[in-house]
Amino acid sequence: WEQTKTKKEKQDKQKKRVKTNERTENSLIRREGGGWREGGRHKSREADSWVELTNREQTNRRPSRQAWAGARDSGLTTSPTRGRLHCYTCSFAKPCYPVLTECREDEVCGVSVGTSEQNKDVIERKGCLPRAQCPLLGHTTYWSRSYTLQHQCCEQDLCNTAASQRPPSLPLMTLLPLAAIFGWRVHIVL
Repeated sequence: WEQTKTKKEKQDKQKKRVKTNERTENSLIRREGGGWREGGRHKSREADSWVELTNREQTNRRPSRQAWAGARDSGLTTSPTRGRLHCYTCSFAKPCYPVLTECREDEVCGVSVGTSEQNKDVIERKGCLPRAQCPLLGHTTYWSRSYTLQHQCCEQDLCNTAASQRPPSLPLMTLLPLAAIFGWRVHIVL
C-alpha cells in the first residue's frame, strides 16, 4: 500500500508541474537557458539544431504558430491566450535583438526611450509594460548614467516593432533645404 501511495503522490506532483509549466505553443516564448520554443520544438540560441520537446509537452497541443501567424497577417490582432498580448522584448543594449514574449493580462506592449541629462545620449528598450506605467515618466541608471524614461505604449500583438524616431530639430530642417539649393546649385524659377 505504501508503494501505491508513493506512486500516486509522484503522479500528482507530475500533474502539478504540467499545469504550472503550460505555455502557448502559438508564439515564440522565452525560456531559461537562452533559447525559445516554437510549435512543439525548442530552439537553442547557441545552435541551429531543433530538439523535440518531451511527450508531456507534446500532449498539450493548441493551434499551431503558423495558424496564429496567418490570422495575424490577415489583420486579426487578438491573442490566442485570453487577452494576453505578444510583444517584442530587448534590453537597452545595442543592437537590439528582439525576442517574442507573452505579456501578463495587465500589461501592454511598449518602447521605453531614455535620455541622459549629461550628454543627451538616447537608449531604448522594448517589452511588456504595466498599463498604469504608460503615461508616467520613469528614471533608470544604465552604465552608471542616469536616464529619464518616456514610455510609448500600444495594445496590439507585436505593435512595438518600430524603433521610436525623434523628429529632426528645427535648425536641421532649415539647413537641409538651404544646402540643397546652394550645394547642388538648384535654380528656383519664380
